[in-house]
Amino acid sequence: MIQKLSGDSTIILMKHIMNTKWLRTFFPNRAASPAKDDPLALARSEIAELRETVFDLLVEIEAIRETLLNSPLGSGGARSPYASAYRKAAFRTHDASGPSSGHMKLFAQFYPLAPEQRDWRECLFMQRLGLSPDDIAKYKREAERAHAYT
Repeated sequence: MIQKLSGDSTIILMKHIMNTKWLRTFFPNRAASPAKDDPLALARSEIAELRETVFDLLVEIEAIRETLLNSPLGSGGARSPYASAYRKAAFRTHDASGPSSGHMKLFAQFYPLAPEQRDWRECLFMQRLGLSPDDIAKYKREAERAHAYT
């Protein structure tokens, strides 16, 4: 259920959903962070940093698209593997079947709705790539060890 929240409640909810402190390390030339006693200014700063990140990702996506379109995977019109994959992904956003919207179906491929899968969301794509359950389990063990690297 979605409910309308007051401004302060929205800021608190945003902080619980996404902690963006790590983003500040990618924007070293930015002015100092807003005062911690001004949650609205902090939220605006984080949204601005996320916006820049999203635009950077869009540039990367466009570069990948252009590369694919100029490769054997993208050439060939509607029969190309890229065109087929793109059509399938785009169509998914319009699929209103079941309890979730099409956009949520697409979003769930990146960020699973099941809480127990969220920490290992990259494994969903590994499954789609055809990695075996053993390969994925090995990856998880290696990734857990990587947390201890110094």
